[in-house]
Order: sequence, then C-alpha cells, then structure tokens
Amino acid sequence: MSTMNAQEKSDISSIKAKLEKSNDPLEKSHLYEAITKKYKVTNLDSALIMCDQAIAYFFEIQDTAKMLVHQYEKSKCYLLKGEFKSAIAILKANEPLLENHNPKTTGYYYSVMASAYGNLAKSDSALHYHYKSLEACKKYGNGKCAYRYSSLAEYFNHTKQYDKAFAYAQQADKDGRFLQRAQKYINLLHMLDATTGMKDELKWIETFKKLDIVKHELGMDSLAVYHYGDIAVQNLEDNERIRFYESALFTSIDKKHSEGAGRIVMLLAEDYLKSGQHEKIRSLYKRFKYSGILYANANPNLTRIYATSLKSQGQFKEALKLTELYKTESDSLATIQDKKTVFELQEKYESEKKEKEIAKQNVLLVKGKNQRNLILGLLLLSILTLFGFAYRSRYLRKLNLARIKNLESEQKIMALDYIVQGQEAERKRIARDLHDGLGGLLATAKIQLKNIQSEIDKLQNLSLMTNAESLIDNAYKEVRRISHDMMPATLVELGFVDAIKDLANQINLSNQIWVDCEFFSDGQQLNENQSILLYRIIQELINNTLKHANAKHIKIQFSENDNRSLLSYEDDGKGFDMNGIDKDSSLGLKSIESRVNYLGGDLVYETKVGEGVFVEIDLQMDRI
Repeated sequence: MSTMNAQEKSDISSIKAKLEKSNDPLEKSHLYEAITKKYKVTNLDSALIMCDQAIAYFFEIQDTAKMLVHQYEKSKCYLLKGEFKSAIAILKANEPLLENHNPKTTGYYYSVMASAYGNLAKSDSALHYHYKSLEACKKYGNGKCAYRYSSLAEYFNHTKQYDKAFAYAQQADKDGRFLQRAQKYINLLHMLDATTGMKDELKWIETFKKLDIVKHELGMDSLAVYHYGDIAVQNLEDNERIRFYESALFTSIDKKHSEGAGRIVMLLAEDYLKSGQHEKIRSLYKRFKYSGILYANANPNLTRIYATSLKSQGQFKEALKLTELYKTESDSLATIQDKKTVFELQEKYESEKKEKEIAKQNVLLVKGKNQRNLILGLLLLSILTLFGFAYRSRYLRKLNLARIKNLESEQKIMALDYIVQGQEAERKRIARDLHDGLGGLLATAKIQLKNIQSEIDKLQNLSLMTNAESLIDNAYKEVRRISHDMMPATLVELGFVDAIKDLANQINLSNQIWVDCEFFSDGQQLNENQSILLYRIIQELINNTLKHANAKHIKIQFSENDNRSLLSYEDDGKGFDMNGIDKDSSLGLKSIESRVNYLGGDLVYETKVGEGVFVEIDLQMDRI
C-alpha cells in the first residue's frame, strides 16, 4: 500500500463532506464507491470501513441492489488483502439475493468468487463460478464479456487444456474493443501460451505478431517469449526474427533467466553469421563466452561461430587460434561425455549382473514362498472371518443401542410436548375461569354495592361502603392481571407481534423502564404453541431485568426469513458474571433454556458485569 499524499487526503475529505449533505441514495452510492476506490490504493482497512458504512446505510433504507454493490466492493478489498476465505464468505452469504437483481452485479460477484477459489487452488469451484460469471455477463450485454473469456483462457492454460484456452482467448480478442490495452496484451499472452501448448506453429506466429503490435502501442518491452518454441520463430523473416531474439535476450537477462538467455545467444550468433553481422558476433562472444550462462555444448559452438566469422573477414591468425580452442573445448567435452558413457555402461553391466543373481535366488525362493503364502493366506482368511463376525456382532449391538437411545429421546420429547401442552391448556382454563367466573362475580358484587349506596344515602358510616368498593375494584384488577399474565387476550386474538407490543406498552406506562420493539415481520411463521413459548421467554427475560438489572432501556427485535425466526433481547443494566451463576439453581435461566430446547432452537446468552445482557434465539422452522 502506498502512502496517501495531501491532495488525496483533501479529495477524500471533500467527498465525505458531500456524502454527509446528500440525501439521494444513488448519489450517496457513487460517493461511497469513490471513497472506497481511493482507499483501496492506500489503506484497505479504511476501504473496508467505508464499505461497512455503505452496507449499513442501504440495509437501513432497504435498498438491496445498492447494498449488494457495496458487499461486492467489500469482497474485492478482502481479495486484495489476500484474505480469500473472507471474500468467499461475503459473496456466498449474498448469493441468494442475486437471482432477482442486476445481472451485471451478479457477473461481478461470480468473477471475484472464481478468483478467490482459484487463489485457494480449488479449481473445480473456480471453474464453476467462471462459467456463472460468463452466463450472467451474457444477460446484460452481448459482446461485453471479453474479460470473462480472458479469465477462462487463463484458467484452461493453467490446467493445460490448451484447445479450450485458445478458443476463449480468441473470443476475448474478437471482443477486444471492450478491453483496456493492458488487458488486451495479457489476453494475447494467454493465447500465445495456448498455441505453444497446442504446438500450432502458424497460430503461434499470428498471435506473436499481434502481441508485438500491442506492445508498441503500450510502449512496453517484449516479454521474451523464449520458452514458447524456437521452431515457430524460425518461420519469421530474418530481420524480424533477429529483432525478436534481441528483445528476448534483453528480457531474459533482465529476468535472470540464464537458460533462456544461453539458448537465445546461440540462435542470435547463427543468424548474425548468416546475415554477415560480424561486429555483433564479436560483441556476443566477448560478453557471453565466460559469463557462465551458456550451457555445455553452446560454449565451444560460440567459439566455432566466432572463428568462422573472423575467417570470412580475412583475420586468419585469430581464426586459427579460435579454431584450435574450439577443438580443445570439443575434445574436453567429448572426453567428459565418453567418461560419462563408460560410467553408465559399467553401471548397467553391474546392475544386469546383480539382476541375474537375484533372479536365480528368486527361483529357489519362489517354491518355498508359495507354500508359506498358502499357509499364511489360509490363516489370514480365518482371522478375517473371525474378525468379520466380531465386527458385525459389535456393529449390530451398537445399532441396537442407537435405536434404543433414539426411542428414548423420542419418548422424552413426546413427554415434554404433552407436559407443555398440558401446562398451557391448564393456564388457558384457569385464565378463562378467573375472567369469566370470579371476574364476573366481582363485577356483579360491585354493581350491587352501588345499588345499596344509592338506596341508603342516609347511612352515616359511608367509609365502610367506600372501602368495600375499593377492595372489590382492586380484586377485580388483580384477577384481570393474573388472567392476562396466564394467557394474554392479544396473544390469542391478534397474535405474537401485537401481544409483545401490548406487553411493552404496559411496562412503558409504569415509567420505570422503557421497552423498545422492532419487528421486521408479522410472526406468521409461528404456530400458536411456538408463539406462547416465545412470549413466556420474553416475559421471563423482562422479569429478570426488572428484578435484577437496574436497567433503563430494553430493546426487543424479531425477524423472519424463509424457514428461520430470529429473536434478540438486550438491556443496558448492570449485567452479571455467567461463570458465577449456577444454571441448575437459576430457575429463570433454566426455564428459558428448556423452552428454547423444546422449540429446537439455538440460544446465545451474553453478559458481563457492567455491560448489560444480550440474548439471541435462532429458530430453524424445519427443526421444530
């Protein structure tokens, strides 16, 4: 990452100022992208922060299309950081949202996904997303998929499927007007790779010429494609071939590729000799003769070529010296080769002799081994048979134990279901009796007392009547409260969401604490039993907060997505140490945990001293 200069800092501050003033989502999206783009060059962590801010903003205003754009930018930041798994995690999380959105964004998503999997060496996954990216690209504009074709060419070159690589690179070249020049150059390199792998001489030459033209347009040095095959180069015109070799030699030395440079020196020397460029031969000889980059056969051959050059110029004395040097070097090389050949023959002879001796011994051993192998085979078969019986017996025993455990577990769940259903049914009955029976009687008694009051206005001790009426009022209110706690009418009549809102309103009227509710769905996925149990859990959490937390604020959030319901609860109270709590003795926590387990959900309970309480309940409907 480069350091940000004063001008860049000023630019970013200016864009941020515009961002704060803007209320137009489209403009804000472009401004977020502009800041992220600048940070990508200097500070990827700052770029990630800007992406998160953009994602939060567009999530809040429920603009999924723009949120996806900034999720994509975030994944690119992780890709640049080399955190490929993080990039994939973001893209996979948002993949379900792509189906009904802009195919251009979808194509970008899949392209980054392919790149990330490629960097993790997961070829099959990389190819899968390369194809998906191309498919999405074709939906938003024919002829604009050159980058996707070029990426596929690079993939197939890497996997040595050269025919496919060439086909995709050729398709990218046809759509080359949509490629930047640098990318066009890279795509031609992919095509050159493919023609080399295919060993197609004519296509190689045609591609190389295109590459050379683009190189000049870009003002770049040739990339010294010395390893792409000398046979193809031989078909170029003499001057063109020499120019290519000179460029390739320069780049080979610059890239410290001594093997390629050594080969090109010899090819150049031969071409210089044919074209009579004797001064260049002398330059090659002086520069590379003792440089150490020439391979063994090339060293004496360069001497021979230089001697021939001198001879053609009439410098016979120098030519004679070099010819003698060439013979000495050749003889030395031949001697080394002869010694190597003799050594190899001796090794082969000794090896053959040993093999014959071993073969004789093997003949003698075969009969004994066959008998011994037969006995061992029978013994092994017996052992395997016994082992098989034992293993099958053990497997059947484990299988039966597993079936018993499953039956026991199912029986426990059924028993718990009956208990919960019985409890709720009993609660409903008691609530109904309190409301309809005792509540009705108390209401009638109050009416009668009022009638008595009107008839005996002259009764002196009126306070007794007033006290009696007050007591009945209090009893009636208590009966309504108990009835509501046991089975809220809103829960039965209006459903889970309105019942929680009603509960929050009642608590807010007390002015002791404020309950804030956020509902992102109407709770229609929940059946009656699930609604009741979730309501009981929230009641228990609120009671715990009121009794122990000394909190000022409670926040409840509820959302549903596909087959999933998510409930979160948090307060700003004093919290407590989870490690210091005995869950078995804490009836409230145990009650919450047992209800969540009954619903087949996952419970997260986080708290620290002084940091309040956070509870999250995740219900997978297909597990209930």
